[in-house]
Amino acid sequence: MRYLPLTDTDRQSMLGVIGAQSIDDLFVDVPEAARLSGPIAGLPMHASEMAVERHFSALARQNMAAGHHPFFLGAGAYKHHVPASVDHIIQRGEFLTAYTPYQPEIAQGTLQMLFEFQTQVARLFGCDVANASMYDGSTACWEAISMAGRVTKRNKALLSSGLHPHYISVAETMARFTGDQLLTPARNDSKR
Repeated sequence: MRYLPLTDTDRQSMLGVIGAQSIDDLFVDVPEAARLSGPIAGLPMHASEMAVERHFSALARQNMAAGHHPFFLGAGAYKHHVPASVDHIIQRGEFLTAYTPYQPEIAQGTLQMLFEFQTQVARLFGCDVANASMYDGSTACWEAISMAGRVTKRNKALLSSGLHPHYISVAETMARFTGDQLLTPARNDSKR
């Protein structure tokens, strides 16, 4: 929604409705010493929407775009192609939630994918039910480690060296509280 400034007539009409003579009447309960006597030092004066947009666009052009230079953020999730259809798909109504209708919630798409996955697993293996309730990768990883421990009655797990380091970090944090031993081949060590 664009900002539409009020006219003086608009302001006077609004003040009249609430029974105030001026804007200053709205601040009578604020002690004089706590009120600003003028503009805040160091901040620029107000500007039009177009001027602000031009200013921030010029600032943004000074940034180095990750797609134009080598970068090493993402712990292995570096440059990759995202098909143009992805943007269209995530804007569909199925991926919007009632509490945030203004933005696509990827969690809703993930939940749909989990439903489809567990349905296919149940059909493939002839199970009455299948569970794929975790949609956060790091907690799903720990749940898999924990479940394997319950099933095998062992407290040691071997983690793939290809596992995202953030997932390993979460698993190591959880293992500190459960006493599980986690082994990662790439590190040649064990974490307790």
